[in-house]
Amino acid sequence: YPEILLLDEPTASLDPDTADWVRAEIERYRVEYGATILLASHNMAEVERLASRVIMLEKGRILADETPAELIRRFGRETLEEVFLAIARRGAQVAEAEAAAKKAASARTAPAKKAPTKKAATTKKAATTKKAATTEEVRVR
Repeated sequence: YPEILLLDEPTASLDPDTADWVRAEIERYRVEYGATILLASHNMAEVERLASRVIMLEKGRILADETPAELIRRFGRETLEEVFLAIARRGAQVAEAEAAAKKAASARTAPAKKAPTKKAATTKKAATTKKAATTEEVRVR
């Protein structure tokens, strides 16, 4: 059995059920035979599912070489798809700078935690309303 599989878009143009079966077989093969799999894909959900390490390229240059979770954290996104789109649309440096600015802005606008007062403890509804207003202010900015 081959120790290294080179796969280029292995599920492109497949229906969802067949694509899921192929992904499961790739995972099974890797585990069963201890194979290394080099997967080229634009399907980031597939990459997130199959890859332990992701290398993103732009014009032949390596932009990122990390685990899926590290990439998501580094670029301040929720999914690898969002990371990919941010890089594809704005370039890695801009996307990373945007994530850092968003994180810094979030830290600046986060309300300082205060010790609970008797009034705050008795007016839970007022505290919830104040929190909602603060969240709305952040969205508006």
